[in-house]
Amino acid sequence: MAIIYRENKIRGLGDMDVFLSLVRRGGARHLSRELKWDIFPKAVKKHGELPYDESFVYVPLLSLGGKEKVENLKKRETITSIQVVTDIQGLMGH
Repeated sequence: MAIIYRENKIRGLGDMDVFLSLVRRGGARHLSRELKWDIFPKAVKKHGELPYDESFVYVPLLSLGGKEKVENLKKRETITSIQVVTDIQGLMGH
């Protein structure tokens, strides 16, 4: 399951075997279509690779009017970011 906070959506991707099979068959196209992946390689190029406990977060959050631009993606601690987003946007249902 992928939690896509920036769109207030949850994507069911199956178990790890199913996900990896889909990626092998569709590769970058699959990631682009299902997860809107395209901006993140650009963010890595601009901001550098992430440590294991960090994620890219839109600042300001898209739900607060932020724009989907590489310049607005910032490195943040993953758990803290999820807590902040949940406090601001509320819990996501599925």
